Amino acid sequence: MLPADRVLQEMAAGLRDAQRRIARLETLETPTFGAIACLETKTPDGVSSVTFSAISQDFLHLWLWIIASDPAETPGGTMLVTFNGDTDGNYVYLSKFQTKSNGTELETVAGGTSVANALSIGKNGDTAYWGSCEVNIYNYALFDSVATQRTITWKSWHGFEAGGEIGSIVGIGRGGGKWINTADPITSITVSAGGGSFTFANGSLLTLVGICPI
Repeated sequence: MLPADRVLQEMAAGLRDAQRRIARLETLETPTFGAIACLETKTPDGVSSVTFSAISQDFLHLWLWIIASDPAETPGGTMLVTFNGDTDGNYVYLSKFQTKSNGTELETVAGGTSVANALSIGKNGDTAYWGSCEVNIYNYALFDSVATQRTITWKSWHGFEAGGEIGSIVGIGRGGGKWINTADPITSITVSAGGGSFTFANGSLLTLVGICPI
């Protein structure tokens, strides 16, 4: 065998080893780093709602993280979510809030089977106790083009300084709902601070995350 042939064989063997190492690294990294991606973060200041538009269709599910406060209203409003600008009564939801004030607990229930023009989620707090909320939006892009209603689940924490004899109040919320539309992938999401005069204070953060790339 000529020296040049031996060199070529060694180079080919080294290339095969490198390719095998790359393949192993890709296999290891995909579930760890490729399953979640931050799509966009909004930082509203004094506006009544924010919209995530042109949402990537390359994931199975969406995850929305919110920390928010109202600059003027006490307590903050119950936030609302709509998809693709749809406000025509195509939503159904059920929300529960457990509130504690000076050791007294109260549970309230809202929503039901009647249609609504938006999905109710967690509350934003006042400037003393900011509210936080986590929203899961499932199969938003209609995987494999199968027609289905899009469901969401959510959980939240909020509070406010009531003052006087009432003292501070803390609430924990949870709930879920669905968008009746079964034909259109979700391409935009609007989050309202609560309707009416409610707004998002400076410092509020809303982050949209994609889960499980497809």
